[in-house]
Order: sequence, then C-alpha cells, then structure tokens
Amino acid sequence: MKGKKLDEETCQQIINLWMNYDYNQQKIADTLGVGYSTVRRTISEYTEDGSHTPPKGMLPPAEKPERKPQINEEFDAAVDQMIEESKNEDTKKGTLDTKSDTPNVPDAVIQAVIDKIETLSAVLSDNLLTIKKMQQDNENLRSELAVLYGWRAEHEGAEN
Repeated sequence: MKGKKLDEETCQQIINLWMNYDYNQQKIADTLGVGYSTVRRTISEYTEDGSHTPPKGMLPPAEKPERKPQINEEFDAAVDQMIEESKNEDTKKGTLDTKSDTPNVPDAVIQAVIDKIETLSAVLSDNLLTIKKMQQDNENLRSELAVLYGWRAEHEGAEN
C-alpha cells in the first residue's frame, strides 16, 4: 500500500532541514511528523542524480550556516600526540597513585570536554522546557475534555 503524496511545502522542509541544519533523517521524521521512509525517499529523490539541485518547483536551499566542527584539528593533534606518547612510554603495571604519575591532558581535550558538557546541558535544558510545555498543553486538553464530557452528559438525554 502506497502512502499519500507529500505536499510541496513538506518536501521543501525535509530538504531544508537535511541540507541546511544537518538534521538526520530520523530527526526530520520526528520533527515533521512523517515516516522515516518518507524522509529517506524524499532525500533520495532529491539527490538521485547527485547534483544536489532542487527538484522542479522546489526552492533552492538557503546558504548553509557555518558550523563549528565537533572535533577540530587541535583536538585531533592532541589525541594523536597522546596516542604516540602512550606507544613510546614503557608500560606501567598497577594503578597511578600520585598526581605526578597522572599524565597531562592537553588543553584541547579538556576544552572539547567542556564544550560537549555545555552542548549536552543546553540540549537537556531545551528538552526539559519542551516537556514542561507539553505537560501544560496536556493539562489544558484534559480541562477542555472534562468540559465537553460534562456538556455531552447533560445534553445526551435531553434531545431524545
């Protein structure tokens, strides 16, 4: 069974979120309330010839905002340095007991961890606000339903 055809606006939103905001296909599906396979098919049709040009009638993508890479060159270099040092270092038996035995962690690694903590904290905060709003919306819906159920109960027998 084939699903209903997407309207042009939804197709544009799928492509826009995918190209300009780096949403993955599952996040697009969740955001727009469409099926994952629909998103995958739309993106596949869009990129079918590899040109990344919008299909007929579709708006061209907005200029992609500059993104800070998750792992930068400094971080890569620091990790490579740590790996190299660990290869060159004699293998130590047991655990490190004193601060002087603890290897120095490059500043780039520490900063990457701090950045990740800040990013995850922001996402968590946004999620909590979304949950709070959804809970309030549900309470409003429950109140409205209670009124409607009450009205229906009062008027069901009156018209017969």
